[in-house]
Amino acid sequence: MLKVENLDVFYGDLQALRGISLEVEEGEIVTIIGSNGAGKSTTIKAISGMLRARKGSISWDNRSINQMTTSAIVEKGIIQIPEGRQLFPSMSVLENLELGALNPKAQKDKAENLKKVFGLFPRLEERKNQSAGTLSGGEQQMLAIGRGLMSRPRILMLDEPSLGLSPLLVRSIFRIIRQINREGTTILLVEQNIHYALNMAQRAYILENGEIVKHGPARELLQDDHIRQAYLGM
Repeated sequence: MLKVENLDVFYGDLQALRGISLEVEEGEIVTIIGSNGAGKSTTIKAISGMLRARKGSISWDNRSINQMTTSAIVEKGIIQIPEGRQLFPSMSVLENLELGALNPKAQKDKAENLKKVFGLFPRLEERKNQSAGTLSGGEQQMLAIGRGLMSRPRILMLDEPSLGLSPLLVRSIFRIIRQINREGTTILLVEQNIHYALNMAQRAYILENGEIVKHGPARELLQDDHIRQAYLGM
């Protein structure tokens, strides 16, 4: 479904990614884990077209998307939920959701998708006329995910969805992500909460200093001594 091969990405003269390769099969939950500054967000920004690779390839359904615009990538169903939510705080919950359905393919199913989002997040329906900036942190994360779902994603790339949330809300968000996957959406998860990410994903890639240092079945990596010591404090 998604294949990244030997990807190099730079910020000016600073190399952020070195030869990154990863694959995501349809229906999977795949996670990229690593510490701050490892290159996790850079990886999904490159996939979504927000950053351009200097070297390497990104393919979707066996076709290159390296030179596609971000809007064309979105129309293919590759949707990123950014770190920090990036909502429009002065606009209502409903208006923020409707912005997720701007691409032509999503427009025709907007009413149906809105019903699905409100089914997943009843709190958003209760607050649909409320300004997004007045929502709690957990509600804002729900809104960011809901806006992404309005775009009819085939793959949802989530960047640090647990950031800044209480443990109770983290459990709730991860439960919803799992439900979204069960209903047919492939998930690429960037996450610092290693325990949750590895318990939920089928496969994982460990990113350190812009390079993949380990990858494999998530449950096996959860038992890896290096990962347990470096990320789980065990």
